[in-house]
Amino acid sequence: NSNSITLATSASDNATLNIGTFGGSDTTVTLGAKFIQFGTGTGTLNLNRAADEIFLTEFLGGGANSTINQLGNGITTIASFNNTFAGTANIQAGTLEVSGALANATIVAQGGTLAGSGTVGDTTILASGTINPNGGTPVGRVSNGSGSYIGTLTVGNLVLNGGGTYNWQMSSANGNAGTDWDLVSATGGISINATSGDKFVVNATELDDSGFDSAAASYKWQIAGGNITGFSTDKFLINPVGFGQTGGIGAFSVSANATALSLNYRTLFVWDAASGTWSTDTNWLDN
Repeated sequence: NSNSITLATSASDNATLNIGTFGGSDTTVTLGAKFIQFGTGTGTLNLNRAADEIFLTEFLGGGANSTINQLGNGITTIASFNNTFAGTANIQAGTLEVSGALANATIVAQGGTLAGSGTVGDTTILASGTINPNGGTPVGRVSNGSGSYIGTLTVGNLVLNGGGTYNWQMSSANGNAGTDWDLVSATGGISINATSGDKFVVNATELDDSGFDSAAASYKWQIAGGNITGFSTDKFLINPVGFGQTGGIGAFSVSANATALSLNYRTLFVWDAASGTWSTDTNWLDN
């Protein structure tokens, strides 16, 4: 059946399917099969595309002993909610965007990006790996109505290691998590395995017309939710390259309680005089 592919049917089987040239980054390869079933053996699916593509399979199934490898520099979108694949998805380059579900899969990002607003299983972000809710390309993404793409990515357990990155975007400074700024929702725990010497990076971006006021006293945005362990604020490096600084001098930090990880902004000094001497302390408010 040309609509169906089965890999590694029996326990002794070892089978590999390359979409594109293995280790390459092809641009014109397509897959016509709508169903890929992994058996009880060791199956491997290598995605080697450089172009952005909706992965048109309607079903990825089985595969407790099998692996999907995102190897190409492009964006592969998993759009189906019917997948039961129970193996491991390694994201070593490009982007694996899940707008549907890989809820039974274990995700490991090292060298590539996990994106989307769908549901995946236990997820580990290693050094050079990135998590990016509703990121990737406009294909399969949900606009919040203002032309930006914000969303909630649901994972099982989440492990954040040193050298990993969270690409976080905010379209409304005073809105709601998952709608006006990105959110990672963990149904299990969030383990912070980064250290003060090997930090986890948060790249923070303010989209146009967000209403963010750098002279305001403070903001607090929840960026992840789950049962948090191993937290210390010095394990994070905030890179607010996408934020404008127009009215005040502020600082970003990450805080946590038992179930929420938040990005904070706090103004340090605000000019409080119509005119006056720059060096006069009373002309400044220290928040």
